[in-house]
Amino acid sequence: NIVGMQTPGLNSLFKSFEISFRYQDNLTPVFHLKSFHDRLKLLKLQYQGKNFVAEAEAFLLKKSCSSSISTSLKKDLVGRNIFKGREVLIIGGSRGIGSFVAKVIALLGGKVTISYLVGLTDAIDVCNDININLSIKNAIFCKFDVINDNYLDTFKKKYDDLFYFATPTINNDLSNTFNQESYIKFKQFYCDSFRKISLDFIAKGGEKIFYPSSIYLQKDIKGFEEYKLAKEGGELICTEISSKFPVKVIVNRLDRVDTDQTLSLIQDKFLDPYSVAIDIALQMSR
Repeated sequence: NIVGMQTPGLNSLFKSFEISFRYQDNLTPVFHLKSFHDRLKLLKLQYQGKNFVAEAEAFLLKKSCSSSISTSLKKDLVGRNIFKGREVLIIGGSRGIGSFVAKVIALLGGKVTISYLVGLTDAIDVCNDININLSIKNAIFCKFDVINDNYLDTFKKKYDDLFYFATPTINNDLSNTFNQESYIKFKQFYCDSFRKISLDFIAKGGEKIFYPSSIYLQKDIKGFEEYKLAKEGGELICTEISSKFPVKVIVNRLDRVDTDQTLSLIQDKFLDPYSVAIDIALQMSR
């Protein structure tokens, strides 16, 4: 809590922490802002608590775009019903672009199931936001580990559409050495697990699959070689699946989207997540 979960909070990046202990159990715990560097957005906090004093440094990050369903979004989408009668499974729909897609699909009439791995609270929030904005409950959630869990054991019913947004943490490696361990991690998510889940989805009668690739595959961006190679492998799997099975597979090389998974010290211009989510939904509805 002291290091930043409450203050400065979610939209911050931890830098350093010092603590000293002393007997003073009669004090009321309090936070104090010691300094703030405006250009770097670096703040130094002092926390005085019972029996210890601590100082923490953290960078403030730009708040990610809110995924809460707005009145204007609801007005634009509800009633179009282009997903009416369709059962939609969104792997990794509790956070990031997956959460925005889940809300768009539900507003367009689809019955949505989102999966989460560790973000139970996030999954609850996404489903609650959907269900309170619709006259019927169009969203449910379940826990699913794409690496270790079996699709057929977890998802008993047939789904018409599969959106695959599962991802590990993505970091920029500034070294020039290819990291085999990092590549294996990405390959597990973007290739091995994706193929197995897709085949199980198809075996139960699934019709359409959306695979989010990355614009990085066509940009000369250093430090993401393991990530790019794994995403390229995922695209090849999509080609393989669409050639062997009667399913529609859509691959979209997405640019960086403004979500809670793309917070950065460098304030790049990110795409609007709802615009991206609506575009994805329209591609899958054709």
